This record gives sequence, structure tokens and C-alpha cells, in this order.
Amino acid sequence: MGLILIFAIGNFANSVLPNSGKISATVGGFVSILFYMGVISFFLAGAFVGFRYYRFKWNDGHPAQVGVEEALAYPASSEIVSKMSVEESILTLVAENGKDKLTILPQHLCYIEADDNYVTVVFQEEQKIRKELLRSSLGRIESQIRASHIRRCHRSYMVNLQKVYRVSGNAQGYKLHLWQVAEPLPVSRGYAKQVILSA
Repeated sequence: MGLILIFAIGNFANSVLPNSGKISATVGGFVSILFYMGVISFFLAGAFVGFRYYRFKWNDGHPAQVGVEEALAYPASSEIVSKMSVEESILTLVAENGKDKLTILPQHLCYIEADDNYVTVVFQEEQKIRKELLRSSLGRIESQIRASHIRRCHRSYMVNLQKVYRVSGNAQGYKLHLWQVAEPLPVSRGYAKQVILSA
């Protein structure tokens, strides 16, 4: 809306100033330019949103995700979960000793961080963020995950792309911003293309 207003003011000034003898600066003239700018912007914005929707649908094989407020208020419905395979409906992460394990739903996982011989699993439980420590390498944990929306984004991080609400930075260094997580996650160059296109 702000951009539309700025462009309308610019167009109005561009029309009135050079032709001050022919065109008078009236409120009606400004409102008509603002109206036309709004109509044109509406169609351009609709075309842009439609293009992005079909591009993501084509690349990922599924439509764009619902808004964050809806996603948090209404967890994945039983209809969606029933379509998932048994392997994807529950995420079980097993430590190197084979005894310690963590079982969560994939949509509750936020990210996994590696630290030497341990990984910290950060996930959502009853609208709160919890952390669990497992003795394992990130590579071993990655081999146990079959959900396509949980991907490696850095040598020390795996991320649930469904939790990403914003991507900042540029090709020199992207950052993933997750809901309910204070610090953004880094994206290394090797993973940047596949992660940014899917986020």
C-alpha cells in the first residue's frame, strides 16, 4: 500500500509539474491516479503470487503452506497425516548407543544442531520450544530422517523448512528465520540453492 501511494504521488507530480498550465493539481486528479495505480498493482500482485504458487507447486510437488497463524492454531489434520507414509508420520531419532532415542512428529521439529559428538534436537511441544541432547553425529541422524521438508542447510544444522517464515541475506550468506526460535540458522553455500528454493 505504501509503494502504491508513493508511485501515485510520483505519477501525479510527473503529470502536473511539466504541464502546470494545462493540468491543475486537484484532489480529484490525485485520487484518479491513485485508483488506476491500485488497479494495476492488484493485477500485477495477483500475477506474481500465482506465479510463485505454481512454481513452488511444480518444484516441490505440493501447494504452498498455509499461514503461520493457521499452522500453529490448527496442527496437521488427520486427513493429511493419513496420507503420509508410516515412516514419515513419526520421527524416531536413535543415538549411537542404540538405547537413547527421541520420538516426535516431523511437523514439531524446528531444527537439529551438531556439536562435536552430540546433536541438540530443538522441537515444539505444547506451543513451547524444547531441546533434547543425543550422542550422535549429524550424518547419522540425517540418515534416519525420511521427511522431505527436513533438510541439511549447513554442516552443523538440519532444519524443518515448514518452520521457516523468512530468509534473509544474500548468496554470500543466507539466514533462515524460524517461528518461535530467536536466532536465525546459517545456510552454507553448498546447501543454499536447494534450501532457499524449498524454503
